[in-house]
Amino acid sequence: MSSIDKPKGEKYWKITFYIDGKRYRRSLRVEDKRSAQQLKTDIDFLIQRGALDPDNLLGFQKDSKQLYEAISEYLTYTDNRKDLSDVTKHDYHYSIGTILKMFLHDQTASKITRNQVEFELRPSMEKHFGSISTVRHHMLGMSAFFGFLVRREYIDKNPFSGLVPTPPKKEPVFLPEQHIRIFLDYWRGEDRPQWQRLYFPLMLNTGLRQTSLRLLDWNANVFLQDRYLRFPAKGKYAGKWRSVPLNDYCIHLLMTHPRKKGETRVFYDVNSKATVDTAWRAFRKTTGLPYTPHNLRSNYATHFMKNGGELWKLMQIMGWTNYEAAKIYLAFSPDFIENDRNRVQFDQPKPDDKDDRNLVVFGK
Repeated sequence: MSSIDKPKGEKYWKITFYIDGKRYRRSLRVEDKRSAQQLKTDIDFLIQRGALDPDNLLGFQKDSKQLYEAISEYLTYTDNRKDLSDVTKHDYHYSIGTILKMFLHDQTASKITRNQVEFELRPSMEKHFGSISTVRHHMLGMSAFFGFLVRREYIDKNPFSGLVPTPPKKEPVFLPEQHIRIFLDYWRGEDRPQWQRLYFPLMLNTGLRQTSLRLLDWNANVFLQDRYLRFPAKGKYAGKWRSVPLNDYCIHLLMTHPRKKGETRVFYDVNSKATVDTAWRAFRKTTGLPYTPHNLRSNYATHFMKNGGELWKLMQIMGWTNYEAAKIYLAFSPDFIENDRNRVQFDQPKPDDKDDRNLVVFGK
């Protein structure tokens, strides 16, 4: 219906559209592509409804608008979007058409403030739903609605900006010994395809991501003589390599795994993630264990720290760059304070010194 482009040497994106066969070309007065695409979607919607004034392109009706009227317009807009699934549209109707109305009632949209959202709406929703995850889900939809109002210029700022709760932190997954036995017995079964007998035990023993494991290459990644796997680092370490150590069991599995002549991929018969997902669903149905493949990464990290590993080494192995996300595994390091308390010590107590003489007991 319309097209956008940024002419060479110009600051703003422009849009070209047609109304009643007449061609119009206007500046969108935005410099980034994402904002231009959002405006294009809004303009296409107004053209479809026959409500666009080409001479006041970004006006969109600047007058005050009641919340219920704005909600009705937004839900009509989402219903006409072909890029949204029916489930997403239903979620918008429930979050905005039901919940937002229930808590904020009808009022002028421009008068809804951050304080009202932070100190009235959010606490009421938390009390009503009792789950931060549910509150977050609905507030994300509400924030999208108010972002729509900002683009329409009904309001100046999004009152939900920065107030949507962050996802609750999940505790690291730790497979108990009996579940690990069930896991290994299942995948080592003689009736399992050859690739499964290597793939899943290797995932358990290395903590590799599915993509890295599925594309594992004998020449590029596997170094059996040096006892490690090697992968290109990502993020701020891009251009370098990260090494994943191979324990004796992994080396045994790789050395005894049959190789196909002329094929460098270890799992050459695994063509997509769907192949792995199908095998995993069968495993869960048979064993009743609730885990996901990604849980094996968390399990590896937990056992690594529980067995005395160091956090900075774990971060290198797992390819993590965010210390804040990784430090939750410190709790699994046994006696890490006791093991490190004497690493820096500039003098030794004399043999005849009695410890109890110099002991300071706090709080007395």
